[in-house]
Amino acid sequence: MCILWTIITTILPIIFFTLDDTQVVAIILLSLGLFVCLFLSSFRTFLLDGVLCQPTSPPLASSWSEAGVLGEEGKQTTKTVKNLTVIFNPHGGATKKGLSKIDVCKAVWEKKGISVEVLETTHAGHCKELAEEVNLDGCDALVAIGGDGTVHELCNGFLSRKEKPANTTLGFCPGGSGNSVMCDFGTWSLEEGATIIADGKTADMDVCKVETDGDIIASVNTIIFGLIGDIGVMAEAFRWCGPSRYENVAGIKLLCSYKQHVKMRLTGKDGKVSEKVRLGWREATAKTEPCLHT
Repeated sequence: MCILWTIITTILPIIFFTLDDTQVVAIILLSLGLFVCLFLSSFRTFLLDGVLCQPTSPPLASSWSEAGVLGEEGKQTTKTVKNLTVIFNPHGGATKKGLSKIDVCKAVWEKKGISVEVLETTHAGHCKELAEEVNLDGCDALVAIGGDGTVHELCNGFLSRKEKPANTTLGFCPGGSGNSVMCDFGTWSLEEGATIIADGKTADMDVCKVETDGDIIASVNTIIFGLIGDIGVMAEAFRWCGPSRYENVAGIKLLCSYKQHVKMRLTGKDGKVSEKVRLGWREATAKTEPCLHT
């Protein structure tokens, strides 16, 4: 459908404009395409609800602590970091300057005299397995270098441990195509992320417990259904496009007049359950972001 409309409203008008006595046909086709885009596709809703009417976000609930700052209970919110265990995908690509991501981080840590143990992943889900099983005795921080998927695996593996080390903090270095978690904490820089860890700066983070299909999953980023959720799933098949795959898939879905109907059961603060909630296609994108706000 999307390819057909592209041919009718873009390619054919260009061809007709180059031919004699067919400019009127080209104008009609272009007008038809503009009408469909503005009034019959999801693009209209995207403009009205997604661009022109963006609400003002509340202030961030978490921020990196500074040295010497005391927490609410009088405890230091920074810690001394001497030993790191780092989980890293050796096939995760290099920086724009062609440097290995692990080498960029190790240069920061070793400059500060920090001992680094690197664990390389070999298959999908391996980061979660390592985070759940690796020996963390004497480890000040368990760190993962990667994107949001890697962060998800690290947290779920760590939270699945039978005994969680009290003195081990989780650390993230933004080394993936999507780094929204670290962006929410103020950096997309790999070197800056490594520096934050080396300096022992910490930040509180909410975790959402999700029960689905009999599984219990921890979410530290977003819980999404609707257009944005479908984009994330579809984009996995286009990883070769890099970060632009999300925009490309979003454009395709919008041009194809994205629609979705969802039935929900909502439980209010008073414990009252509503089972007759239905979201139409204009409201069919919802998400929570525990890393942003409490």
